[in-house]
Amino acid sequence: MAFRCWIIDDETAAHKGLEIALSPYQDFLITAHFYALEELPEQENASVDVIFLDIEMPRANGFSLFEKWQRPLPVIILVTAYQQYALRAFENHVFDYVLKPIDETRFKNVVKRLQDRLNEKQVYESVSASRKEIGRQSPHVKIQTDSGIQLVELKEIVYFQAVGDFVAVKLDNQELVTRSTLKAFVRQFSNQGVVQIHRSFAINIVRMERLENASFGDAIAYMSTGEALKVSRRYKKAVLDLLDAYTA
Repeated sequence: MAFRCWIIDDETAAHKGLEIALSPYQDFLITAHFYALEELPEQENASVDVIFLDIEMPRANGFSLFEKWQRPLPVIILVTAYQQYALRAFENHVFDYVLKPIDETRFKNVVKRLQDRLNEKQVYESVSASRKEIGRQSPHVKIQTDSGIQLVELKEIVYFQAVGDFVAVKLDNQELVTRSTLKAFVRQFSNQGVVQIHRSFAINIVRMERLENASFGDAIAYMSTGEALKVSRRYKKAVLDLLDAYTA
């Protein structure tokens, strides 16, 4: 999916320059050109992921956008000829800024960071949507312990951990231990949101709050209990594929 971009600048040459600078990046699509803040549509009709914003414009300073925009702001990148705006940009939570004329190397670095930021946002939104979807259907899991059989709803399970010949089933406030294998639980509940993330761990995707990239292609899954679990590079694609399947 292409990220939707707006350009807000009073200079036609600036619009053309950004079009050229963005042309190598197929995942960014310029969907609107505006030459003044007064031209912007009503916010409820605004479908945009990134705004490339000029500061010095005849009728309104670009920073006034931050005062007028009531909804959560899209990612903002300032495109300006004046470096002194860098501090104020930081204070307004601007993602980054690019000086005119655009330096190709600098712009490439900004776009790389922008891609990472937007991809992380997509993963977060996918996690949220998946949690809602999976939460609608929560089968019961039969867990055989030394004291007998216990039934728990799948949505109550945070993760499974292989410990020798046993599996520890982690709930919010307790841990149940059963003689089984991690593979058996994954096989039984893979279509209900259980996915292996490491040779010793499988998580319930509905209980994952966010997923962050880590070094060497690994990732970190932050669970609803506050625990951070390593997602091995080997299993990372399976986690992302599961998110895609539930949000398609």
